[in-house]
Order: sequence, then C-alpha cells, then structure tokens
Amino acid sequence: MVMFDALIYDVLMFFSLAKRVFLALGLRVAWASRPENRFDAMGEALGNLVHLGFVPTVVIDGGANVGQWSTLASGIFPSARFHVIEPQPGCWPALEARFTSPRFSIHRTAITSPNVAEVRMISAATDQRNTGAWVAPATGFADEPSTIYPSTTLDDLVEYLKAEPQHAQHLAAVGRYREQYGVTAHA
Repeated sequence: MVMFDALIYDVLMFFSLAKRVFLALGLRVAWASRPENRFDAMGEALGNLVHLGFVPTVVIDGGANVGQWSTLASGIFPSARFHVIEPQPGCWPALEARFTSPRFSIHRTAITSPNVAEVRMISAATDQRNTGAWVAPATGFADEPSTIYPSTTLDDLVEYLKAEPQHAQHLAAVGRYREQYGVTAHA
C-alpha cells in the first residue's frame, strides 16, 4: 500500500511540475474532458489577449446575429468602441435593446468582398423575424428559401464612418493598425 501511495504521489508531482513549466511558457494545461467549444472558450481567449497587452480601441463584430459575442467582448474590452454588423432584420430588435450605449453602433448590412452589392442568405424561415440565415455560396442551393440583403466591404464601411465625427477618432486607430500590420479586409 505504501508503494502504491508513493507512486500516486510521484505521478501527481510530475503533473504539477509539468503544469508549472507549461504555464511559465505561456501555455495552459486543462483536462481533455473539459466541455469547451469555440463559444465557451471565447471569454478566456479574449482575456488572454488582454493579458498579452492587446487592448483594442475599436472592435468590429461582422455577422453579429443578436449580439452575444459583442456582449462578451465589451465586458473584456470596456473602453473599446463596437461596430456591430448584421444584415438580418430579425436580429435588429435584440441588437437595439442590447446595445443602447453610445459605444455601440449597429450597421444593417452584410460585409463582403469588393464589387458585391448584395448577398443571398439561406434560411428555412424567410420572414422578417428570422435570425438564423447563412450566406449562400456562389453556386448551388438554388431551390432553398432565401432573402437578398445589402452588403458592403469593410473598407467602404470604414470610409463612410470616418466622415461622421463621432466615429472618426476611433476609426483612425483601425487605419493605423491596418498600416502597421499590413491587414486587409478583402477576402
């Protein structure tokens, strides 16, 4: 029994040491059975960005749906200005109710590649209350129920917003970031 207890102790000490080494390298060790998916882990991932010194002044949530992600991100980036982009009219009442602060702007359009004025979105429900549509690929799905929504590029949206005084200061930061890191918005 003593030998078994010593073995368990050695195994636990090994895992404890390994975890400390990984943490010192900036890595996080978790049990494989932890039930995180891409949404559950988002708060932790954004928090890690803050820990690494990334504190944005402007956040753009393209395809915001009813605003779950922006709600989470706004708590992690409390000084950022949010541009919430969503083409589906069924999502707008939830966005308007959720984002009443002047730090949030709701844009009723889709974001696309250059020279695309509208997108076709597919959903089983085509009424104005629909919140679950997805962008149709260029080919296929011709017989699926769909709705056409206006679209713009991220570049064009930023240029439009720069002309409005309440957005100009925040969007200048986007331009500086894009220049510094060579980021483009084109697909």
